[in-house]
Amino acid sequence: MLQKDSEEATNILKKGLSYANIFSNKKALISIYNNLGNIYAEKLLYSQALEYYKASYQVLKTICLPSNSLRYRGLICNIIKLSAYLHDEELTREILDNYSFDELGNFICLYQNSEHPAEILANNYGIMGHNGWDYLYY
Repeated sequence: MLQKDSEEATNILKKGLSYANIFSNKKALISIYNNLGNIYAEKLLYSQALEYYKASYQVLKTICLPSNSLRYRGLICNIIKLSAYLHDEELTREILDNYSFDELGNFICLYQNSEHPAEILANNYGIMGHNGWDYLYY
């Protein structure tokens, strides 16, 4: 949907956001905020994207211990990419203190020194499920 009509996707996600709030569905809130951040990142509106990622992270902290964060590594990397690129050292440090894993250091170095905003979208990290197995990709 994002590639076809980001405005429509944004509207649908914001409607879903209101339902997720009504029903206190924290996992849905995390996903919706992350997807809204992805839309704004695709539009190269990085400050707005980071605000949605931060909202997702605030919810994440209430339901997910760092030891159980594997499922949310894609979100954590999205936050790291933009906080490093936008030089939000406080947020970067908080993520590293709470949800660090080996690959994050590489992400930070790559994006802090990035001279081309398009590089932000070039690398991704996350979990992909297939036939009952979860695979890390990056």
